[in-house]
Amino acid sequence: MLVSRPADQLSEFIEYADNNKVKVIPFPLLTLEATIDQYDATLIATDLKECSWLLFTSANAVEIYFDYLRRHAITVPPDTCIGAIGKKTAKAIERQGFSVTLCPQQEVAEGLLAEFLALNVNRDRMILLHLPWKSDRYG
Repeated sequence: MLVSRPADQLSEFIEYADNNKVKVIPFPLLTLEATIDQYDATLIATDLKECSWLLFTSANAVEIYFDYLRRHAITVPPDTCIGAIGKKTAKAIERQGFSVTLCPQQEVAEGLLAEFLALNVNRDRMILLHLPWKSDRYG
C-alpha cells in the first residue's frame, strides 16, 4: 500500500497497518506549512471578535489556527459557534477545549456548507479555515 500523507502524519496509520499485516510504503507527496504567521495578528483578532462562526475543513487547520491564537494571546469569544467538516476535525476542536456546534453527516466541504446554509445564520460573520490558507483579505 502506497500512502501519500505528510510524513508527520504516518505513524498511527503505519502502526494500524502493521498490526493488520499490511505492508505500507510511505510516500509523502505533500508538506503542510502554516502560512498564518504572515498575517497581522491584530486583524485576525478583530475578525475573530466580529464573527459568529468558525468553520474548519481539516484537523490540521484546527491545530494551526489555535496554535496561532495561543501564541498571540487571542481568545475565541464564548458565543462563537464552531463547525467541523467531520468527526476527526470535531475531535481536534474538542481537544482545544471547544464544543462543536455543527458537524455534517456528509463529511465533505459541500456537506458542511449545506448544513450551515440550512441553519439560516448570518453568513457575513463567518470565518472558513482550511488548508492551504488563502484569502484576499489577509493576502
